Amino acid sequence: MGWLRWAFVSSVILAVASCTSDERSRFEVVFRPASLAADVSRVELNLIRACADADPLRAPDVRLDTWTLEKGRPFEAPLAIGAGNYAIHARGIDSNCQVRAASCTPIRVRAGGGDTFTITLTQVTTAPACDGGERCENAACVTPDGGIDTDAGDGSAPSNTCQNERQDEDETDIDCGGECEPCDDNSTCDDDSDCASHWCDDGQCADTTACDDHPEALFCDGFETPAITDVWTQALVGVSPVVQDNAVFYRGRYAAKATTPGSNTFSYVEAALSETIESGHVYMRAYFYVPSNFTLTHIDLFALHNDAATTSADSGAVVMFASGGNFQVWIDKEGAAATGTSMPVPRDQWFCARVDFEYGTDETINAWLNDTQVYASPNHDTTVEGGFTRLWTPMDYIGKTQGAMTVYVDEIGVSRTPLPCLD
Repeated sequence: MGWLRWAFVSSVILAVASCTSDERSRFEVVFRPASLAADVSRVELNLIRACADADPLRAPDVRLDTWTLEKGRPFEAPLAIGAGNYAIHARGIDSNCQVRAASCTPIRVRAGGGDTFTITLTQVTTAPACDGGERCENAACVTPDGGIDTDAGDGSAPSNTCQNERQDEDETDIDCGGECEPCDDNSTCDDDSDCASHWCDDGQCADTTACDDHPEALFCDGFETPAITDVWTQALVGVSPVVQDNAVFYRGRYAAKATTPGSNTFSYVEAALSETIESGHVYMRAYFYVPSNFTLTHIDLFALHNDAATTSADSGAVVMFASGGNFQVWIDKEGAAATGTSMPVPRDQWFCARVDFEYGTDETINAWLNDTQVYASPNHDTTVEGGFTRLWTPMDYIGKTQGAMTVYVDEIGVSRTPLPCLD
């Protein structure tokens, strides 16, 4: 369950939770008022596709949903959208129907909910909430015929045709796209905003990452979130940051790009596994792109770690790395490479690298390149203190003689079941 909190002028808590498991995720949204400012009678909330064309002081012309939250009146409402990118347009309105504060903030709803967003309503020069010809009555904008204007926020959603099982209005496919919820993969689209994946590829919504094919994975990411820090944590201060890159990618629209000037300067991100690995088989897979205009001496590609100190033997890291231009696997607690190969690291092309092993004291480590097994090294202790908990990629270590280097990584995952290379 995710919480959305407004601060500074008015605070509102919004919970977004998945309530069904059909093809298009539906969500239940729960609102609870929290310390609304004295001069704000209600907060009008509009769910829209993007902030780009929204006037912070006026209710949006096109809304996917709209609600009004008043002091002391929590409520729940269905949210008939799929996972994807949206925005929350918010106005704090006083008893005289004047806008006191406003904001518009992009959000991303993930399948299953569980996201946390922080939105700040900024104080604005007082502006009327009502349209011309309307009057303010009991803190609500009323039309000349006495009806309440939904643009001023009466708590109801605008009428639409998004659930009539027909393609109409500005929908790009049946009941999706345009003003309606984003479309699933393989649906017709006009632009990225029509797709839950946020990728309209030649008029068809396309999947930007293969991670949805592996719900059982302990970790999986294709670097398609709005910010890399939505999923990953940048490494310690003093290293070169990893960024998203839309020029070189394996699948979707982005990959992670790590760059180091050399001189023992690392460039990597880390992420927590969904559970600790202390038994069973472990599978790691990632795609890498290593440009040929850099000399490859020694760089790590990906590594499993526990929570011990990174440089001690207790960390027990299992690392796939490239040394002398060839693949190798390193085990920290053994203080040596598990094995090396004469298989060179491909350059100027994406390649699939995989490592798998059984968690135990006398186990075989297998390494694969593009679905070809390049070695199987027996008799290794793959146990670690406290179990494996974290994944690092790509250059959490470079050799002392390694010069400037750039590495791209995409479609990386860790699982207890096989993660094959993609088609």
